[in-house]
Amino acid sequence: MLITKEQYLNNPCRTLAIPYHKYISMPKRNNPRVVNDMDFSEKKAVSRNHQRFFRLIHNMSDILNTNLNGFSFVKVNIEKDISIIVRIINNSYTDIKVTKEKILNLTKIAVFLNDLWIFIRDDKSNEYVGLGIADYDHNCNEVILEWIQVLPEYRKKGLGKNLILHILKTAPKDAMFATVSGDYDNPTNPQGLYLKCGFTGNNIWHVIWKEEKYSSGIGFLDEGTPTNNTDDTESGMKSGDVNYMIWNRDKINRMNKITKNKLFDTYNSGLIEDRGYNPKLLNENELTKIEEGIRKDYIEYFETLENNIDFMFYCIIKKDKRICSAGRLMKIDNKYFIEGLETHRLERQKGYGYKILNNTLAYAKEIGIEIIYSIIRTKNISSIRTHLKCGFIEEKRVGPNLVMKIKFK
Repeated sequence: MLITKEQYLNNPCRTLAIPYHKYISMPKRNNPRVVNDMDFSEKKAVSRNHQRFFRLIHNMSDILNTNLNGFSFVKVNIEKDISIIVRIINNSYTDIKVTKEKILNLTKIAVFLNDLWIFIRDDKSNEYVGLGIADYDHNCNEVILEWIQVLPEYRKKGLGKNLILHILKTAPKDAMFATVSGDYDNPTNPQGLYLKCGFTGNNIWHVIWKEEKYSSGIGFLDEGTPTNNTDDTESGMKSGDVNYMIWNRDKINRMNKITKNKLFDTYNSGLIEDRGYNPKLLNENELTKIEEGIRKDYIEYFETLENNIDFMFYCIIKKDKRICSAGRLMKIDNKYFIEGLETHRLERQKGYGYKILNNTLAYAKEIGIEIIYSIIRTKNISSIRTHLKCGFIEEKRVGPNLVMKIKFK
């Protein structure tokens, strides 16, 4: 049953694990299960993919005063300061890397408010050493803290606390409350910082990715393990096991460098030729330079998906530690398109193309999507046959491409 705005406003952090604007814009799905701690039992956490998140609230009254000595607050100029934003975020974390495109995508959502993007500047060096990013939902009058970071060498100076307080004081006058969430089990205890800033609450949300077998009625589907693990470990996976996974935006955000490179490796076949180069005419150094440039482009694209509202999910087939096959679902002009269908060059002729397409369709149907399109080169006969086998029909031909379509009954 859909949660109403009124229900959310009555008790935001107990009602939902995420802000209301995200709740109404995200597709509804049964996996992962999101359970409040008050409704949680260990029996519901049978999967190894279980994470806990805190969610706190501030009533926007009695906001503590800031106390900066030798530092200043500066409003971010998105266009001018984009490189500085990327540098501060990337230098503040060991497991998160962002790109300019990813940051710019944050400015395209309805809750973007430039006034709540704030730098902390070291007055002595004139360098920016901290950054806070918050959104504002005019519909709910809610301030949503998203990114709070201070460069490692400037920590333990109270800058993070002052940055949070300044954002709260800068919020629109009609703001009724502010919320923030984070990893409950983070050893740095981020919730402690927010509690010192006047946030309150004890809501803990459990996100549980369970093993399940999809049954959508559109072909066979093998048992898999959708996951949002933050690393690339394969605990519990025996050699030869095949896992079918759904990667959402959160998983894309949490991909480490190893996983990003493995996903790229799945696509790394014929890419140099696709860029118009003839490998036979290039020496080893030239080939390496071109491939690294292509790798960089692909990884930067993967990183933009976390904040791309048109990205629905990636479907992944993994065997041992190799991503055998991948495909993603995108929303373009209010239509859903399958993109990026690819099988690893060493895993072809094993039926993975059919399986990845079928699993993608199954999950799309499960989250309520009724019609899906796919654009294929007319010369790609094997892909056309696979689509036909999965139930697609020919919609139209556009130049060298064939537009195919499936409608679920």
